[in-house]
Amino acid sequence: MSSTAQTIPAAIQRIEEARNQPTDGTWAWHAVGSMVMEDVVEQRIVEALNETADQLAASQETPEALFGSPRAWDRDQRARWREEGVDITAASRTTARDLVVETFVISSFFAGLFFLYMVISASWGDRFTLSLALAPLLLAAVCRATEAIFTTQRRARSQRWGVLAAVATIGVSTAAIVGIFSITNAVDLNINVLLGLLGVTVISVFFAWATAKIWPGPQQHAPSPTPSSEQEWLDALGTALRARGDITDARVRTIVTEAQSHAHESELPLSEEFGQPPRYADQFQPAPHVRHRRIAWMYTCVAALIGIYNIIALVEENASWWGAAWFAVAAVSAALEWRRVARER
Repeated sequence: MSSTAQTIPAAIQRIEEARNQPTDGTWAWHAVGSMVMEDVVEQRIVEALNETADQLAASQETPEALFGSPRAWDRDQRARWREEGVDITAASRTTARDLVVETFVISSFFAGLFFLYMVISASWGDRFTLSLALAPLLLAAVCRATEAIFTTQRRARSQRWGVLAAVATIGVSTAAIVGIFSITNAVDLNINVLLGLLGVTVISVFFAWATAKIWPGPQQHAPSPTPSSEQEWLDALGTALRARGDITDARVRTIVTEAQSHAHESELPLSEEFGQPPRYADQFQPAPHVRHRRIAWMYTCVAALIGIYNIIALVEENASWWGAAWFAVAAVSAALEWRRVARER
């Protein structure tokens, strides 16, 4: 077996080599995916994979026999790290550069979807208007801005405020896009619609790549300074807990209140009693059903909106199989998430 790995692919290769079983690598990839979804930093993932490879090599048992499913392994690893007070997540600092690059990437995705739709629906004879050319970028900008505003408000205030801010952003953005489309829809670019959408896809990818190359990335951030006052520490704790997305707002308030009460009783500064707020926040067990419940509500709302649109289209005798297909996808996704919520409670 190769020496200790420094990257995720190399660590997974060590797991495959431990018993010379490619299926062990598949198990490891699923485990990595579970950790990535929980925002675990790469360094911790690599460390855990290296330890797992050593254990597999020594025992020669399957990873399922030693650790259970990939998700069970992930949960056990994170629980152990929390007990040891190990930092497992990095504070997310989305920069303006990140927003621009990600917007162009999402734009290329939307343009590709429009291209596939035109091919499947045999609509390659349709007009390629300026509104269609701008649609991928405008939709991408709305998606990225909505996510950024939601994340900011959730971290700063609560999940409810994040949702309200996101809904307001979508409402204002939709009105603006409708206005732009009403003006640009009459402008025919005299290009085949498939070639036009393919061009938009390529251009979006190019601008994402060029922006990432030309615009320098952020420098390595120094560790966050210790809050200088009790209120700053409590605010930082609340932010760290809400950023996780797996604890209810009520639980966050309880944890913050208990920390404040304990500090008053001990008469010690919060930073001395509990350390840095993010590390203290990591000590609390997640409630997986909270995150899945929020995702389930999102899918439910999307399915409801698509259903309303389909009803209106049916009344106006303009219904299509595409609307029914999108509703089915959203409804099934919602049902699967609600099922996960029920299982994890």
